[in-house]
Amino acid sequence: MSLGMADRQARARRRLIVGLVKWAVALAGIALAGLFAYRTGTELAELDVARLDGKVKALTEQVQTLQTDNANLKAVAQQAQQQAKQWEQRYTAEVPSGNAKAILDLASRKLADGVPMDRLTLLINMAGNPRVCDDKPEAKRLIVKTALNKPGKDGTTTFADRRLTVTIDGESVVNANGQKESWFDPAQPITLHVVDLGGKTTDIGGAIPLQKSLISGDSEFNFAVAADDKRGFAVVTALRCNFP
Repeated sequence: MSLGMADRQARARRRLIVGLVKWAVALAGIALAGLFAYRTGTELAELDVARLDGKVKALTEQVQTLQTDNANLKAVAQQAQQQAKQWEQRYTAEVPSGNAKAILDLASRKLADGVPMDRLTLLINMAGNPRVCDDKPEAKRLIVKTALNKPGKDGTTTFADRRLTVTIDGESVVNANGQKESWFDPAQPITLHVVDLGGKTTDIGGAIPLQKSLISGDSEFNFAVAADDKRGFAVVTALRCNFP
């Protein structure tokens, strides 16, 4: 073999070795890059997992807290409902209703009006005593006064030996032509005026038939007013009872 041929073969081997080394270095670089990328991705994934685990843990704790709060609120609501039911039962049992409430309201008004407690107590206690009344009521007929008539003495009557003087005011009848007549309309409300010997006037208003009681001195008078068969007249009935 000539010297030139050997030299060329040596150079060829060197180039081959250098090429192989370059490829080996390149492959090693690629492997290192891949390994770095893998390690980096793994670490990032682990960080994401840890972060998600933290969120899951926090959310789990929040859910548990909300569940506890919800259970506490349910317990409080049940306790409040039970207390409300107890108060309702107590109110129903202790607060008067019906006739008892009406009597209590009346007593409260009388006390507010200045009626002494001892007198009010006396009257309530005496309410159960036997009622003593006259043998029969008095019945009087009189003309009902309207804006168009002047009944004079026929429009006034007395009861209990002239202790009480009674008159009645009413509304005039309207005829088919729309004109008012002098006599009163029994379908309209009336006002019964009762004057005692001291000049005190008690007005009792309402529709016929009208019934009302009033106290005068030591007597209770139960009045009843009804329309008379005679046009323009009314019948007043009064029954006197002892009071109290």
